Amino acid sequence: MKINRVELKNYRIHKSCNWNFGDGITLLLGDNGSGKSSVLEAIGFALFDSSVRSKDGEIVSKGEKSGSVKVSFLGNDGKEYEVERKFGSGASVKLASLDSLQKFEGKKEDVYRQIGKILGIDNVAGVFFESVICAKQNQFIDIFTKSPRDRSEHFNELFEVAIYNDLWEKLGEQNEKKYKETGRDKEIERNTWAAKQKNITELEHDAKKQNAELLAETEKMGISKKNWENKRVEFDKYKKMNDLINSKEKELKNSKEKIKQLADTKKYFERSLEDSQIAREFLEKNKSEFEKYEIARNQSGVLDKNLQPLRNAARYYEDLQKRAQASGFCTILNISCPKLAEKNSVKLSELEVEIAKAKLNKEQAENLQNEINKIRTEILIPMQDVYQKCLEYKKDNAKYEERKKQLALSEKNILLETESRDKFNNELNELKSNFSEDKLKLLGEEEKKLSDEHIAGVKKVEGLEQGIKQKYKEIKECKEIESIIAGLDLEIAVIRRKEFLTKIFRENIKDLGRKVAEEMVRQIAIVASDYFRDITQGSQSIVWSCLESDKYSLYLDNGKDMCSFINLSGGEQISVAISIRLALSQVFGNTGLIILDEPTNNLDRSRRQLLADNLPKMVENLTQLFVVTHDNTFENSATNVIEFKKENENGEP
Repeated sequence: MKINRVELKNYRIHKSCNWNFGDGITLLLGDNGSGKSSVLEAIGFALFDSSVRSKDGEIVSKGEKSGSVKVSFLGNDGKEYEVERKFGSGASVKLASLDSLQKFEGKKEDVYRQIGKILGIDNVAGVFFESVICAKQNQFIDIFTKSPRDRSEHFNELFEVAIYNDLWEKLGEQNEKKYKETGRDKEIERNTWAAKQKNITELEHDAKKQNAELLAETEKMGISKKNWENKRVEFDKYKKMNDLINSKEKELKNSKEKIKQLADTKKYFERSLEDSQIAREFLEKNKSEFEKYEIARNQSGVLDKNLQPLRNAARYYEDLQKRAQASGFCTILNISCPKLAEKNSVKLSELEVEIAKAKLNKEQAENLQNEINKIRTEILIPMQDVYQKCLEYKKDNAKYEERKKQLALSEKNILLETESRDKFNNELNELKSNFSEDKLKLLGEEEKKLSDEHIAGVKKVEGLEQGIKQKYKEIKECKEIESIIAGLDLEIAVIRRKEFLTKIFRENIKDLGRKVAEEMVRQIAIVASDYFRDITQGSQSIVWSCLESDKYSLYLDNGKDMCSFINLSGGEQISVAISIRLALSQVFGNTGLIILDEPTNNLDRSRRQLLADNLPKMVENLTQLFVVTHDNTFENSATNVIEFKKENENGEP
């Protein structure tokens, strides 16, 4: 891996800063309190979820509520990624590839699991950063001076030795007990299934026997069906004869009713014809009176029509008299009065002519009215009843011929229907002569008996089929049980084998973790010894023991005797610790990165110079080495130098 860029916002004293990093040795140089260690701490915080020197909320710059760390890095897959971790209010962490094709955010543990995959580190959020990548200021030798138990827990986690102890626990006595209990449960389950098992041979024999019986019953059912169908045909044929008799009887009954209805119709037309005959005779007898009445009525009508204008003229006569009185004509004397004439300007001679004419019309109207009254009195009123009766009889007389025809038709229909009745009666008698109610009843009973026998046969066949299905179902279930028992036998055998192997494996697994750790620390000690000799220019070797009695104790071996880490001088302890860190980084070579925070503490000038001179050689297998220091001894060895200055009283760097 490679750190390309770090960007801090409101992280401790860094309000808004960013740095770009290249390959080789990068020196972060500055006085104490200038913020150089905070940069590397931020890298661990964002990229490896390492702990900080205080709570997350306390790393926020003074006066701010939140901040963030962005680290751009090159993964082992050759792609460039950026992890952004926010702290304070709205804390979160997210990861994205800079080509924007991949993005990861959500639960913190999921994001760091993804970072571990990219960097090829199984436990990225564990002790890896503090133990392998970064040797923090004043913590170089801490882990090696802690209690044996603390050292054991720390390095067992780093070397992942705990998995062997967990495996031993899982394969311990409790596991053996579990296999025994599981095996016993499986045997009980197997015996339970075995108790349900039936004899498959007997079931198959019964099924074969039932199949033969089914074949015989099916054959019998076919015969019974044929007999029943034949009898049903015979019964249906005879029953149709009975239905035909019933139909003929119904037709005969309908024919008799129709004859009766036709007879009633004939009687009706006979009576109607008699009424027409009476009307005809009455009209013949009163023909002259009817005609005389018709003439008188017409004459009266004509007179009455002529009377109307005369009546109007009579009314005009009254009006003329009134006018004459007003114009000098004396209507009392019926002569003109000179005095009146003088008084009015109307010509009396013209009025006298009109009055005479109107008077004549009045007299004619009175004569006509007298003549009309005479006609009515002598002819119309006396002959009124006879005339009305003649009018009524004329209607009946008009229907005489039609009624005569209908009567003839009724007689013809009665004759035809009588012939039909006789035909139906003859056919019915012939059918009855060949039909017997007893035979119909007998055929019905025989048909029902054969039907019942066939239905019983069908039910028996269905019962046999169901029984055979049940047998085959039982056979299938028995075979399934047989398979289950075989499977359980195999499971029991496997469990017993596991139980046996667990006993053997447990005898060897307990020491496996320790042996793995011994091999790892042996290899690390060999590499660390080379680093130590380069730093000290001596010939001593580092011995790192993880025996049960030592629990990751460090020693210096001069060829004659070994001196424990706790008894070394401060400079020797720092040199050993740096050597171990460099060796760890080389053994865990997936990262290609190491950080040394103030590595020269407790080193004398010569050893500081030796460390500085040998750093390029030490990091040949690394991509980047970050050295955080206030000592300029490393300036000539560094590829890149980034200087940090302490803030002034105004809070500015």
